[in-house]
Amino acid sequence: MGQTLSVRTVGDGVVVTNTGSADVTLVDVKTTTSNPSAGYSIPSGTEVVCVELKVKNTGTADLDTYPFIRARWNGKEQ
Repeated sequence: MGQTLSVRTVGDGVVVTNTGSADVTLVDVKTTTSNPSAGYSIPSGTEVVCVELKVKNTGTADLDTYPFIRARWNGKEQ
């Protein structure tokens, strides 16, 4: 937590409308095994990982934040 990574988003013309760059800092990580306000049930034996990010636009155009709010898990246990 607290580390900042410089990232570049690449527009696909459909979901992400433009290419941009940002500094992204991980602020907090939380996990839960239940979330009644989410509108869906979490399967038994699994947990949801929630991350709080600070995103600073470092480019010259408006930054499309879609890639940051629609994250997917990439790892051994997909």
